[in-house]
Amino acid sequence: MMSELFDEKYLREQYDRAVRIESRAEGMAKGMAKGMEKGRAEGLAKGKAEGMAEGKADEKIRTVQRMLSINKFSLDEIAAISALTIEQVRKIAEDNKPVRT
Repeated sequence: MMSELFDEKYLREQYDRAVRIESRAEGMAKGMAKGMEKGRAEGLAKGKAEGMAEGKADEKIRTVQRMLSINKFSLDEIAAISALTIEQVRKIAEDNKPVRT
C-alpha cells in the first residue's frame, strides 16, 4: 500500500513537472512568435518610409533636371521652387544626368 501511494505521488509529481515544462515551452514559443512578428512589422514600416523618402528625393532631382533643360530658370529660382539648397541644385547641374521620363 505504501509503495502504491509513493508510486502514485511520484507519478503525479512527474506529470505536474512535465505540464509546467510544456506550458513554459508554449509560452516561450508564443512570445518568440509575437516578437518576430513585431520585428517584421517594424522592419516593413521602416523600409517603406525609407523607400518613400528615396522616391521623393529622386523626383526632386528629376524635376530640377527638367527645369535645367528648359533654360528658363536661374539656379536660385530652381532651388526656391524645388526646396533644395543652391549647392544641391549646382551639384545636379554639374552632374547633368539625363532626364528619364
